[in-house]
Amino acid sequence: MKETADQISDFHKLQKEFGFLESIKLHREIGAEGCTEYSAEIIMCDYPSYSVGNKLLLLFHGMKDIFFGDIEGLLKLQITVIDVEGDQWEKIRFKVKEVEHEQFSFYCDDFSFRVI
Repeated sequence: MKETADQISDFHKLQKEFGFLESIKLHREIGAEGCTEYSAEIIMCDYPSYSVGNKLLLLFHGMKDIFFGDIEGLLKLQITVIDVEGDQWEKIRFKVKEVEHEQFSFYCDDFSFRVI
């Protein structure tokens, strides 16, 4: 549990440096039983240096209850990740939400991030 809390804390600290959405790639995979699994790759950048410098790569796997609102414009985003594993939902460990402009939200089984 501490490892998860540290991961979330590290993400929240780091994402403040990269507040602007560069891209979202949503991937859908249909398994042999017809079940669908979603994953996403989100790249965040800093403004006004979005064309140069480091970026933050976010990877989300096992996504469910996916919502995307209006993602137009160059708005500073604030993404929160909440540990919901204690709620004992099957294959759900995190709730992810963009809270500043409510541009997207979803639940997922796993997430990772790194500076690229």
